[in-house]
Amino acid sequence: MITRLKAFGYKSFDEFVCDFETGLNILVGDNDSGKTTALEAINLALTGSLYGKSIFSEVSPFLFNAGQVVKFLEGLKTGNNYLPEILIELFIKDDDGFQRLKGIHNTEKEDVPGISLHISLNPLYEEEFKELISSPEQVSSVPSEFYSVQWNSFSSNPVNQRSIKFKSTFIDASSIRFSSGSDKYISKIINETLDPKDQAKLSIQFKNIRQKFKEAPEIQAVNKNIKEKSRDITSKDFVLSIDTSSKSSWDSILIPYLNEIPFNHSGMGEQSKLKIGFALSADADVASAFLIEEPENHLSFTNLWILLETISAKCNGKQVILTTHSNFVLNKLGLNNLLLLRNNKVLKITDVKPSTVDYFKKLPGFDTLRILLSRRSILVEGPTEELLIQKAYKDKYGKSPMAEGVDVMSVGGIKFKRFLDIAAPLKIPVKVLIDNDGKPGSIPKRYKDYSNFDFIKILYDNRQAFPTLEYLIVEENTLEKLNLVLGCNFQSKEEARDWMLENKTDWALLAFQSTNALEMPKYIKDGIEK
Repeated sequence: MITRLKAFGYKSFDEFVCDFETGLNILVGDNDSGKTTALEAINLALTGSLYGKSIFSEVSPFLFNAGQVVKFLEGLKTGNNYLPEILIELFIKDDDGFQRLKGIHNTEKEDVPGISLHISLNPLYEEEFKELISSPEQVSSVPSEFYSVQWNSFSSNPVNQRSIKFKSTFIDASSIRFSSGSDKYISKIINETLDPKDQAKLSIQFKNIRQKFKEAPEIQAVNKNIKEKSRDITSKDFVLSIDTSSKSSWDSILIPYLNEIPFNHSGMGEQSKLKIGFALSADADVASAFLIEEPENHLSFTNLWILLETISAKCNGKQVILTTHSNFVLNKLGLNNLLLLRNNKVLKITDVKPSTVDYFKKLPGFDTLRILLSRRSILVEGPTEELLIQKAYKDKYGKSPMAEGVDVMSVGGIKFKRFLDIAAPLKIPVKVLIDNDGKPGSIPKRYKDYSNFDFIKILYDNRQAFPTLEYLIVEENTLEKLNLVLGCNFQSKEEARDWMLENKTDWALLAFQSTNALEMPKYIKDGIEK
């Protein structure tokens, strides 16, 4: 299994390190946080290919880290020689199967099995490179045509896919592409899944079909006509037949069907589900990394549930690394498998309570990703408080909280602790705004497990006479202000309070839409403080 990925200078990664566990690993992060780049880097180091093409012929200037490219271009003008390079290292669990890959030729000088892929300036082109950079104004990007790829083990020996003996299966469910005719990806998976005897049977039958095609009277008649027309061009027999070269085997010609419909004409969701399912059905005795990009794409709720059940059941004893933007996927597969990518760093939930993991697995519909991806969160009990916080924040700062990366989440009182269990190990700043329900003294005891975290604040009004937000709003505002903001004609504060208690969301929506602002209680003012 892969234990660690290190990537330097590759795309968004200036310096990136990520440790993986045996079994399931779930990469979560905001857009452009590097989730896909991490999967690409692993697959590149294991296969030597990128986007289905050999990296040895596909070194592009766009593979290099943008910051390093800028440093290179600025250095040309100042005389500061700096060469962008790409280095990807995969550290592999030390066992008997990978002794040939074992060595100390890695950035950690650790004697372990591993693979290194290094893209750097080819010494053979040093003169051409020097001539190019002698006119800095003509250089606008990394001259990748002068670069070469070194693909070695940590023992410093060159490697290829056959010598690595470690399969990599990269499934991008977000954009399923096809080659002409056969879908090479699904054919590859079926090939790897089939028993060798079944593969041999298919190969023999395919050869028989080729021979029958060649011997068919209709084909012989066509070829006779072609030969006659080509006599003026060549003395050799020019005929049509089925390709019998080694590159053209049954797995590149035959295509799968679903209910008599060619696979590539089936629904995208069904294609995605089958590709992932077949990949995970591969031989567990072969070291494999299953890299899955956003498995939720193209799938209905029901089919996604089925697919996640398949992933959970079949990833035992295998290493699966997947990315997702789905709360459902993350919760269902387990928060304890989370790797959060933020600012080119990886944060792990290492001590989340098992009861919380189990809670979200059983009730996976909660917005756990919102708290994970926010810069800071404000948790409230219901939609009334959520509307009031949004209003108060915008009145004070002129922007909605979300515009500044502050997520106001209505989670319900009994779920506060579950979300705090996620925030605590990742050190995500969270403020919890709650009613005291007439028992302010019980709140510190209820949240004592979080009192040692300075980035977690539990805010409430400590006066017993004001158990809910409605009591506090009426207390803090004049009757005239209440009538103005709510568009009502209450005769007393008591009448206003009673109506607000009976119409919680309605009054909050009126306040939210009003051009006038209510005076907010102190704990809400503290809650929106930056």
